[in-house]
Amino acid sequence: MDKVTRWYDRNEDLKKIIDFLEYASNDLRINVAMDIIQFIIQENFASAKEITEFAQTNYTGNSTRWYDIDDTVHSALEMLKLLNDRELRIVINEMASSIVFFTQHQQKEKSKSNHSSHSSSP
Repeated sequence: MDKVTRWYDRNEDLKKIIDFLEYASNDLRINVAMDIIQFIIQENFASAKEITEFAQTNYTGNSTRWYDIDDTVHSALEMLKLLNDRELRIVINEMASSIVFFTQHQQKEKSKSNHSSHSSSP
């Protein structure tokens, strides 16, 4: 059995998503984090007040973890610790959908940018 060293290693799907986000662009991380927070509130898994209070008491900005660099990403991932198993499964599915959506959006924007730079060339 693999040794569990990080809080999210206990769930294989969550581990894969967080490992992916570690190497994703900062824009993608922030977009997914905002989507997670909004989804958690929308589904009544936590209130906006709970998220704000949680973020204020748990974010120091002094950690060496990659997701502590940005307070939005930090808050979103830390909120996952508070979810029960059922809620976490639902949020994991939302995270996967969010990653696909924002990755496709970034690719479309990059494609538009590349196309317009080529069309303006002499």
